[in-house]
Amino acid sequence: MKKIYIKEDTSIDWNIYGVHALDMTSKKFERYCDICGDDNLVINIIDDISNNCVKEEDNISKQIQQIEFDGYSRIEFLLYYNYILVGYVKKKVKIFN
Repeated sequence: MKKIYIKEDTSIDWNIYGVHALDMTSKKFERYCDICGDDNLVINIIDDISNNCVKEEDNISKQIQQIEFDGYSRIEFLLYYNYILVGYVKKKVKIFN
């Protein structure tokens, strides 16, 4: 997997990565998304989609379950390539004391 760290405000065209992004709030697929670099988002995308997709999809699902269980981050987008889950975008949750 490769990780792309976004360090400043930017607008992402998901097609650059060859994926469709499912917005977890609206439940709609989005082509463009404005992302704030301060949100500490990470994009995880499989480099070679043809290399054991089912195993990688299962791997990503486990990562997502762990993120949701921990509660320190939340999933903003799920990334799909040809109906296969290939990655996600997460956002750290701000915890106020």
